[in-house]
Amino acid sequence: MQYIPRSHCNISSNRKVVRGAFGKAPLFLPAMRPVKSPLVNPAFSIRLASQRDALAIAEMSRTLIEVGLGWSWTPKRVIRSVQDPETNVAVACRGEVIGGFVIARYLPDRVHIPLFAVERGVRRRGIGRALLRWVETTATTAGIGLIRLEARGTNHAARAFYRAAGYREIALEPRMYGGREAGVRLAKDLWRGRASPAGSA
Repeated sequence: MQYIPRSHCNISSNRKVVRGAFGKAPLFLPAMRPVKSPLVNPAFSIRLASQRDALAIAEMSRTLIEVGLGWSWTPKRVIRSVQDPETNVAVACRGEVIGGFVIARYLPDRVHIPLFAVERGVRRRGIGRALLRWVETTATTAGIGLIRLEARGTNHAARAFYRAAGYREIALEPRMYGGREAGVRLAKDLWRGRASPAGSA
C-alpha cells in the first residue's frame, strides 16, 4: 500500500483513499487542514465536506450553477460524492456558513471538477482561487498533473476566472447542458513549466 508523504503538503491524519490510481495499490489523498490564505477573507477556512453539508451544497448548485437546467445535483447525489473514496468534496466556510465548495473526482490520469461555486456575496475575495489551489495541491500530491472542468458557454465571468487561474479552453460543445446549451471544456497542465514527478510521462 502506497502512502502520500506527509512532507508534500500540510495534511491531517484524516485521509481519503483513491482506489486504483495508476493501476497500482490505493493512494491516500490528503485531507487538508483548514487553510487560511492571505487572499481569502480571514474568517473563511477550507475543509472536507461532511454529509451534513450536502443540502447547502446542493442548494448552491441549484441556484448558482443549474439555473434553467433542472436540479440534478440533489442532496442525495452530493452525499454520494462525499462518500465516494475517489472523490473529494471541499468547502470554504465561516463557522457553519458555507461560502463556496468544489467537488473533485480523482481518476488515474486526471482530476475532473464536475461542480464548483462561490456564493455571490463573498465573490472576489480569493475564495474560488483558494479552492482551486486546494484541488491542485491534492492532485499533484497524488501524482496527477491534469485537471479538467466545464463551464456554461454563456458564463463569461466563470470562463474569465478559469483563464486567469491558468486553465485553457480546449473544446466547445454546442449542447453540453440539457441537450440545448453550449458548454466549454477547460484544462490545466499542473506539470507545465516545472519538472514532472519521477516515473511520469
